[in-house]
Formats: sequence, C-alpha cells, structure tokens
Amino acid sequence: MRQLQPIIVEEIPHSIKKYVKKIEKVTFPKQGCTADVGILHTSKGRYVLKRAKGEKYKKWLYR
Repeated sequence: MRQLQPIIVEEIPHSIKKYVKKIEKVTFPKQGCTADVGILHTSKGRYVLKRAKGEKYKKWLYR
C-alpha cells in the first residue's frame, strides 16, 4: 500500500478551518496503513483529522 501525502492546511475543508479558527501547526503521530492522521494545534485546543485511503476504508471511517 502506498503512503498518502501528509495532510496540508490548504486541503482541510473550509468548514473545519472556520470551526477551529487559526491553525498554528499540524503534527503527525506514527501512521498506520489504512489512514493518515493529523493533529491540528489551535488557540482553541487540539483537534484530530483522519483521512482514509481506499474506498473500503473511507466507508469505514465515514460510519
């Protein structure tokens, strides 16, 4: 399985950016094989974004 590129601020949906306000930085914990996780560090706290790869995993994540 190929690795996804790290989550970048420009690809985060506007609705999420609007909710969390100013994103100070994004860090990446150790990644698995089916999804990428990014931790958004903001003035309001920390938020976790998860992005699955492959239709099967995207459906699982959606549920």
